[in-house]
Amino acid sequence: MKVIPDILILTRSEDFHAFAVSDALDERGLSAAVIETDRLVASGGVSWDLQAPSSATLPDARGRPVQVSAARLVWWRRFTGEPAIPEHVDGQARAFVARECRASLLGLVATESRARYISDPEATRAASNKLVQLRVAQQAGLRVPRTLVSSDPVAVRDFCTELGWEVIVKTVGGAGPRQPLMTGRLRPELLPAAAVELCPAIYQELIPGDRHLRVNVFGDRAYAAELRSNRLDWRYPLDCDAAPAVLDPATKDQLLRVLDMLGLRMGIFDLKLTPGGEVVWLEINPQGQFLWLEGLTGMPLLAAFTDYLTSQLEHQRSLS
Repeated sequence: MKVIPDILILTRSEDFHAFAVSDALDERGLSAAVIETDRLVASGGVSWDLQAPSSATLPDARGRPVQVSAARLVWWRRFTGEPAIPEHVDGQARAFVARECRASLLGLVATESRARYISDPEATRAASNKLVQLRVAQQAGLRVPRTLVSSDPVAVRDFCTELGWEVIVKTVGGAGPRQPLMTGRLRPELLPAAAVELCPAIYQELIPGDRHLRVNVFGDRAYAAELRSNRLDWRYPLDCDAAPAVLDPATKDQLLRVLDMLGLRMGIFDLKLTPGGEVVWLEINPQGQFLWLEGLTGMPLLAAFTDYLTSQLEHQRSLS
């Protein structure tokens, strides 16, 4: 029997956020189907018949066929992850199979769903580029650290020297969904020309201080926490002190402007406070993690996000 969902949650396998939100929606009497996009290969559950409207199905996490056209809301939670391709498929066929599954998923949802996206996958892809983020944050009026993206050894050393080597280095695109790289502080011995020339990296002014802001924005509501850590990258290990914070209205308006300019409906922002209390932009993750912050601070983020999805679903139903 087909699952008739109110909300589709498209994610990768073993995503705690997807299942926690699905359970919270279920408690409200709403049906959410979790589709693990990296497990579509060899599932036998992807189907779309051009001659039969509303026939399109995707398999949910339990293998049940889900009627895509029924959903009025699609949460594009995670569209990354290495596809689970059977071992007997090798060589170029593996890449071919992965591409075909991805293209089929995108086309099937685009043609059969009349749903509202949280957020559009193409907008999410574009907004994940840190160069795009930096320019938009600057245009929104936020203070952005001095930044150079370069593979030119001379330009990089000149930039670092000008800032007295108070510089950090970050990746442009990241190492992969399950292989995060830490932000690190630069030293001259870490910049051999051969390494710099290999590929561009983000070289950025070091913002002093130990006060960080993690701001979760769902629609037009913002939920901020202040994290205290002397580490440049507080994520690993996650041993910082955290507490709810009040976000000033001007900064909230700037963050909402960033979302609007990026075409997003939600975003998880990382900011830093200087010793004088000035807010400095670091980055946005269009589909960042937020439930860990509920565990550290007691902030009701699961309820807040479920409220947001429920409101968006009601909006879509009102248009029907």
